[in-house]
Amino acid sequence: MLGLGLLHLVALVIVVVLVGVWRKRSKPKAPEYFLLPDAPKDTVVLHQYGAAPSVPSISPFVMKLETYLRVADIPYIIISSCSNDSVYFLSRPSLELFLSFLLPDAPKDTVVLHQYGAAPSVPSISPFVMKLETYLRVADIPYINKYDRWPGPKEKLPWIQYNNQAVPDSQRCVEFLNQERGVDLNKKLGPGELALGHLLRRTCEESLYWILLMWRLVFDPNATIYNRMSIPKPIIWYMRRNAQGRLWSQGIGRHSEQEVTHMMEEDLAAVSNLIGKNKFLFGDTRDCVTEFDCAVFGQLCQLVWQMPGCSVQETIESKYPNLVTFCENMKTTFWPDWDDRLLRAGRKSSTK
Repeated sequence: MLGLGLLHLVALVIVVVLVGVWRKRSKPKAPEYFLLPDAPKDTVVLHQYGAAPSVPSISPFVMKLETYLRVADIPYIIISSCSNDSVYFLSRPSLELFLSFLLPDAPKDTVVLHQYGAAPSVPSISPFVMKLETYLRVADIPYINKYDRWPGPKEKLPWIQYNNQAVPDSQRCVEFLNQERGVDLNKKLGPGELALGHLLRRTCEESLYWILLMWRLVFDPNATIYNRMSIPKPIIWYMRRNAQGRLWSQGIGRHSEQEVTHMMEEDLAAVSNLIGKNKFLFGDTRDCVTEFDCAVFGQLCQLVWQMPGCSVQETIESKYPNLVTFCENMKTTFWPDWDDRLLRAGRKSSTK
């Protein structure tokens, strides 16, 4: 009887979870679009939000597009609406919950990097884990990997523990460690190079990252990379469902495969042209490597080596070989144990 009751309880929990996922993550239905039947010929009809208090539109993308129409002197008509199906809200548990997962016996002044386990072709499936761990290696900061997959204070991985402080978000971790340890990998860069590095990081983390997710979880119907990691199919289903909601809300999930491919090639071409023949972003020697190299490498290594089941790797190798060379240089210089790390996917912790 006890076993039967427990079985019923488990079944009930599963049903509740699935219903919750369905209700919260259901892909929003696209609104019905109506063409203006009497629009003048060769005139753009711009569908947008209404005016805002201090700017003609609350949307920066509306402002971008309407400004383009004005600069290009293209005749247009505005149709205003107030619909917005791109917003959803997330709740976040308190920081105290995560503090209970700190490693109690971590050595002083040693970073504990909480992250996913290894993947088939790259030490981590997360570009932000790769960014942060590469930064730790470049900056020569001692660290311990903890493969617990427990999300940090902002419900994401990676996050770090440093002298019993929990720090979330890869970029915040870098900035925190720079301050705590007096690290400045960008000290040789001038103002223009710092600005360029910032734009490169943003391009990779705010554009290429979402394209990476689209290829892995939407355009690849078999979710090949996750199946190769022996992740249970129900978990893969949940990951796909969750990602599709996020991608739709972010905006990129509304585009076709052809459109996303075009965006990807624009980003890759820009990064490729900026790197040129350099070994690293801003030079050819180890001391030229910056925080921006770590961020760009974190994203690119996923596209170069960990995109089975799609044409992305072939595209990069054929059109942007210097991006492959850049990744090889970073790997050779800072990841001598790369192959060994791929074989330790099941370990709970490891030390640099």
